[in-house]
Amino acid sequence: MFLRSTTIAALAAALLCFGLLAPVSAQPGAVIPETATAELDGLPVADDRAADPDTARFAANWSVSESVATMPFSFVGFELPQDAEAAFRTSADGQAWTSWTTMDTNPDEGPDPGSPERRAAADGVMSEGVWVGEARFVQARVMGASVNDLGVHLIDTAGLGRNVAQRAADAVAAAWRGTPGPAVATVGGPPIISRAQWGAEECVTKGSPSYAQQVELGVVHHTAGSNSYSESDAPAVVRGICRYHTQSNGWDDIGYNVLVDRYGNVYEGRAGGLERGVIGAHAGGFNTGTFGVSVLGEFTGWAPPAVAQEAVARVLAWKYDMHHIDAAATVVKTSAGSTKYPAGQDVTLSAGIGHRDVSSTTCPGDAFYARLGWLEDRALQLSDDMFVQPSVSPDRVRVSDQGVENGPVTLSAGLKPSGSWSVSVRDPSGAVVHSANGSGSTASTTWQPAGAPLGTYTYEFTGGDRRPARGDIHVSNDAVKRIAGSENPTTASVSLSKAAFSDAGSASHGVIARSDVFADAMTGGPLAGTDGPLLLTGGASLDRSVTAELERVLPAGAPVYLLGGEGALSPQIEAALEGHPRGWDVVRLGGKERAATSARVAEVVLARSGQGTAMVARYGPDDKQPWADALSGGAYGAREGIPVLLSLTNQLPKPLDGVLAGLDDTIVLGGTAAISSDVAGQLPSPRRVNGKDRAGTAAAVAAQLWERTSGADGDRFVVGGGYSSGAWAYALAGAPLAAKQDAPLLLVLRDSVPPETESYLEGLGYSGSRSASGWVLGPETAVNTNVADEISGLLR
Repeated sequence: MFLRSTTIAALAAALLCFGLLAPVSAQPGAVIPETATAELDGLPVADDRAADPDTARFAANWSVSESVATMPFSFVGFELPQDAEAAFRTSADGQAWTSWTTMDTNPDEGPDPGSPERRAAADGVMSEGVWVGEARFVQARVMGASVNDLGVHLIDTAGLGRNVAQRAADAVAAAWRGTPGPAVATVGGPPIISRAQWGAEECVTKGSPSYAQQVELGVVHHTAGSNSYSESDAPAVVRGICRYHTQSNGWDDIGYNVLVDRYGNVYEGRAGGLERGVIGAHAGGFNTGTFGVSVLGEFTGWAPPAVAQEAVARVLAWKYDMHHIDAAATVVKTSAGSTKYPAGQDVTLSAGIGHRDVSSTTCPGDAFYARLGWLEDRALQLSDDMFVQPSVSPDRVRVSDQGVENGPVTLSAGLKPSGSWSVSVRDPSGAVVHSANGSGSTASTTWQPAGAPLGTYTYEFTGGDRRPARGDIHVSNDAVKRIAGSENPTTASVSLSKAAFSDAGSASHGVIARSDVFADAMTGGPLAGTDGPLLLTGGASLDRSVTAELERVLPAGAPVYLLGGEGALSPQIEAALEGHPRGWDVVRLGGKERAATSARVAEVVLARSGQGTAMVARYGPDDKQPWADALSGGAYGAREGIPVLLSLTNQLPKPLDGVLAGLDDTIVLGGTAAISSDVAGQLPSPRRVNGKDRAGTAAAVAAQLWERTSGADGDRFVVGGGYSSGAWAYALAGAPLAAKQDAPLLLVLRDSVPPETESYLEGLGYSGSRSASGWVLGPETAVNTNVADEISGLLR
């Protein structure tokens, strides 16, 4: 122990000598302390607020807390009771306090409604996070609720609570990492501090970035936090915002694409590439196709310093050039739902807007908003010669045995200023198949892709020193068509119901599962079968579109099954269905845990079908996406009336005993890593169906259970995402369609076809005279266009 302490002390002394324990700065290679966090579930009400003149002045309808000693923190945010007003103050020593700061909320600063990121976000009313410098005490007041109901999120990104040994460890970690490289070589743009430089690894991000096909405009924000930070503090402020966005708000990453401090330093925001159309979480309803630039601070009474405004203008000009945005033009955006514009409303916007232009908010502050005209003019001054608004129509070309169905393809782009131009189109191998050139203010050409092989083609406009404008043209036979393309699983499930049950009143029952939690929903496919839709809704209330679809497809008095207990689907959902004028027979199928729920579902499925067989799939651990095998088998079970029972990998759950006792045989889905040999040995007459991975197991289900071992003209398949976290919802809701269309479910990655899926389809031997078709389930975030094209090529 003595040796260890001496070693640490010596190391710390050495680091101090070399200056490695200096405060964190924006300089590359700076020491980044480990972030500390704490959450307080409510604050105690002050016993005698009248004794303190700072709290006695508040009216009796304010609930005021005691001053609470906490861990050292530099950043704070709050979870507010619904419809409450609140303010807070902090202190470093419990004696000298800051002024009271209002807990501002901004409901539209976050992911787009219905997106997977929004569904996974925190449900509460979250305040803006605020940088407070050095603090060890907090006090709050609330109107309309009690301070007991206030959630407090404390974050220390400045290393305030780190002791000498811990700071030494931070310095060693910094030395081990070395000097991070720059974020990107921003030709013509500002220097940018990379995520590695400001310490994004302390954010604890999740998921993978999502991308828009085209970036159309920039949205200017302020963070609504303190202006009292030093230049060396700024990276810690950014880390605080990022940690608050990810861990308190529950977002995937920091919401902004770019941040700027009041000293003019520019920071890389959300991961995914500054040159790409990364979808952020900065302007709910308008995140897709926009980029968010936020200045650290609050700018209602005064504008950001001139150096910060110049940095914002340079970011805007650089992004305009990068994405070929005409800064002087307008664009029509369709709202995905904000506090200012309802979902579906078209809004005409300029290329650079303030957040308040699309949401009911004061962001980016009155004084800063008044400077947007200057920012636009300055961005235009900084803009290089460029191609603007390049377009291709159609960008998806359909070909058949009769030729091109929707050609020719028109390619065009504007030039600012006028000049000479060239354009080329290359096939998937890189060979030029079309080219043209000219001069003027518009570049335009027409390409006829007659006889073009299937695949993704690329086009490129070039001319002088302008940044080339590039894009893709997809040539496909459309053997598979996308269905349920909405990011919202509820909307997607309704689309799938309409595809499977096109005639009104054509279903005999309905199944409802929760849209954001797969646990109880995994067994829903066989329960829906071929005679009922599987619809998804939020856990708290019944979505109106689900009610409308049930009204369309179900007769009066039909059974409606709820999957899961009241923790999955609330009593309010059950009451809404039971009180419906159609008089549906509402049946809740739920158990204490998911295996018990699967047993209850199996009893209903077996009683209806008369089968003596059940499938067995694993149900955990959750971080391994265990739903894949259950979904592959579930589509088959929907056709045959064979349920899916859920088991642990190495232990057979007791709730399954009753169902298993009445079975003749079982089908084990997946290899021994999914269901162990020991568990399989306890099942009646087990037969294992599996591949090398989840895609291989889905292919094995298609071959061995559906008996699709050789290709025949008219075969059908459904294709779902089997690897991304939210993809299960679309494949689950597609089970009735798969069953009715005799279409096995195959699994793919979002951006590639797994070898097991590819080799299975190649082995079926489809060709021009013997072709198959089918559907891709879900949006681009589940299965992208290139994958759909590749599957189409394998089916014809």
